[in-house]
Amino acid sequence: DANGNSPRRQPLPALPALYLLTPTVESVNRFLDDFREKKPPLYARAHLFFTSRISDALLAKIKNSAAAMRAIGSFKELNLEFALAEANVFTLNKPDALTTLFCDDANASVSALKLQEQHRIANSLATLFVALGDMPLIRFP
Repeated sequence: DANGNSPRRQPLPALPALYLLTPTVESVNRFLDDFREKKPPLYARAHLFFTSRISDALLAKIKNSAAAMRAIGSFKELNLEFALAEANVFTLNKPDALTTLFCDDANASVSALKLQEQHRIANSLATLFVALGDMPLIRFP
């Protein structure tokens, strides 16, 4: 749910699991929690699919978990940080982006939030261009 209090999933230790994850600390931690050393794993194997590039720090966090590494059957970055609205129209599904980007820099936390939103937008656009197999030419006056 919105508070991060998700119900526990039913363990299916004889079956593999497919994880579709955003490359965030929260989602990686949730995956790692399914394969902690001191408890039986929820699934036989884990097939990880990330919606965009995973950071080196998050990748290192996964690599540092021996139990998770034993369980991983596949690992793929899919470049899915955009949605197609029509044949030639895409959206980044960020309806609050303009509000965030153009609000007053009241304090350091607002500035950090703006920078985080800029990185999210840049990442989403990069996944779009990779999926299209195209690299745009961007010019500034």
